[in-house]
Amino acid sequence: MAIRYAMATPHAPLFQQHLEAAQQKGRVEGKEEGREEGQRMILESFLQVRFGELDPRTVALILPISALPVAEFTVLLVQLSTLPAGHNEHQQVQNLLAQTVLGKWFIQSGQLEELPVNLIPNLLALSPENLSSLLLELPQLSIEELTARLA
Repeated sequence: MAIRYAMATPHAPLFQQHLEAAQQKGRVEGKEEGREEGQRMILESFLQVRFGELDPRTVALILPISALPVAEFTVLLVQLSTLPAGHNEHQQVQNLLAQTVLGKWFIQSGQLEELPVNLIPNLLALSPENLSSLLLELPQLSIEELTARLA
C-alpha cells in the first residue's frame, strides 16, 4: 500500500492541477449556461408581455438568441421595444429575431456583408420543427448550404 502511495505522490500535483482546471471549466460553463437561460427567460417574458402569446416559430428563434453576448442581447431588446406592441405583430418580431440570428452567424463571421433578401422569408416559411432543427445546425452550415436547404 505504501508503495502505491509513494508512486502516486509525484503525480498528485499534476492530478490536482487537472482536477482544478476541470472544476474551473465546469464553473465557467455553468455560468455561461445560466446566463443563456436567464436571457432566454427574459426574452420570452418580454415578448409575451409586449406581443401576447408566442407562436412556435418565435419560440424556436428564442434559443439561439439567448446565446448572444450581453451587449448584443440588450441591443435586440431595445430594437424589440421599438416595434408596435400588440398581438398582431408576430411577423415583425420573427423577422427581427431571424435577422439577428442569421446576422450573428453569417455577417459577424465574415461570410456575408448583408443577408440575401429571400433568406429570412424562406427561413420563416419552415415548419416550427424544421426551423428548430435547422437553427441547431446553423453553426455548422455555410451560407451556401443554408441557401440550398431553404431553396
